[in-house]
Amino acid sequence: MTMSGRVATPTHQPRSSRQFSVHEAVHVPAVCVSVLVYATVLQLAYRYQVSPYFAEQGLTYRTPDIARYALALVLVGAVAVALPRRCRRASDFLQWMPFVIAGAPSILLAQYMDAVSPAEATRLALAVFASLMLCRALTVGGLSLGQLRPRPSRHVWAAMAVVVGLVYLNTLLLAGVPDLLISGDVYAVRAEFGLAIEGSLVARLLPSVYNVVNPVLMARGLFARKFMPFAVGAGGQLLIFMWEGQKSVLLSVPAVVGTYLLLRRRTVWGYQMMLLASFLTVGSLLLDWLSNSYSFTTLFIRRFLVIPGALTVAYVMVFKPREKTHFSELGLGNNNPYEALDPAFIVGREFVRDATTHANVNIWGHGYLSFGYLGMLIVAIMYAVVLLALDASSDGLPPAVVGVVCVGMAIVISSANIFTSILTHGIWSLILVLFLLPRTGWGPGPDGQTGPGTQVVSERDQ
Repeated sequence: MTMSGRVATPTHQPRSSRQFSVHEAVHVPAVCVSVLVYATVLQLAYRYQVSPYFAEQGLTYRTPDIARYALALVLVGAVAVALPRRCRRASDFLQWMPFVIAGAPSILLAQYMDAVSPAEATRLALAVFASLMLCRALTVGGLSLGQLRPRPSRHVWAAMAVVVGLVYLNTLLLAGVPDLLISGDVYAVRAEFGLAIEGSLVARLLPSVYNVVNPVLMARGLFARKFMPFAVGAGGQLLIFMWEGQKSVLLSVPAVVGTYLLLRRRTVWGYQMMLLASFLTVGSLLLDWLSNSYSFTTLFIRRFLVIPGALTVAYVMVFKPREKTHFSELGLGNNNPYEALDPAFIVGREFVRDATTHANVNIWGHGYLSFGYLGMLIVAIMYAVVLLALDASSDGLPPAVVGVVCVGMAIVISSANIFTSILTHGIWSLILVLFLLPRTGWGPGPDGQTGPGTQVVSERDQ
């Protein structure tokens, strides 16, 4: 009883708040466990399922030095602890996803790939670690363009539809009607399509359609539970796949749907992405064992997790004794030592042992190509500027929407240099589209909300 005679009733903490408190309390131990699980699964899958079949393509294996491998694990764990705990901004997603796909593998794979010496593997690990930490430090806080953003308008969706329709129409005029079923060599289909649109405006705009606009339309349909936007976005990806033959375009549809299911009603903690990658790796191995095939290992483990990190190692191996480019692609100087042959083909010839392979690399490998290990730090600063621009343009959007829209770009960044990602693969258009998107109406109800994942969050989680 209180002094006023009323019975004191206990106050109960909301369920979401209790879950948040539990996550905060166990965050660091959970991160450490997730790193150990991720590293163990990656090494075992690489040693027993990837390297035995692809050693001739550069994916060799050696027993790692225990002390140096322990240091690599500490570096990966330190980055995971330093990254944002919860993913709510564009920079949160676009630091965690590339870290899981390419950053952590670059540090770990170097320790047991035979491409570089143990000492060089340690220098590589320290450089990637420093790059990741520098990028994280520069993106703490964030920017907002709320006062500059135009008033929300439904015309945004109509404008995107018109742009997409014009791109498809011009692609049809240049490349013809696509095959319903791609038969034969997919690389030949891709090369033929590239020649058909070479030098045209379509070649510049099409990546923005399949990396930005179509994922946005799919997200709109999923969150608002409207069939038509999702069908237009997913159908567009299928159409582009039939034209261009890129599996990543087709796989973006289940990637968007899967990310939506993961984010729509819950806050995602960064370390959960490492656990998810570990789960998918084990699941791929199990599916291959049950089906007596190698398809899932090749599709997910080798192409999605191993190759991005392995190519960082490959660029160090190939260009350590060679002259660096010093970002000559920006026109800062006329001394480009590789005008006659693209560096990606050099890596294909010397690492993959196939002169026709164009070995695109992530931002860390590109940084090394440009200025050695110092170049990785320079690229980290450039990437931080991009992330701040994405944060500013997406401020006020529901976090789940931002995560779903950015998943495709995270995969792009994990396998392409920063300049190609901005100019060719659509980061510039992602910034513009996020800036113009309506901040409401992302749910099926009158308030436009469906759950925690679609509630607009503008405060900073730092």
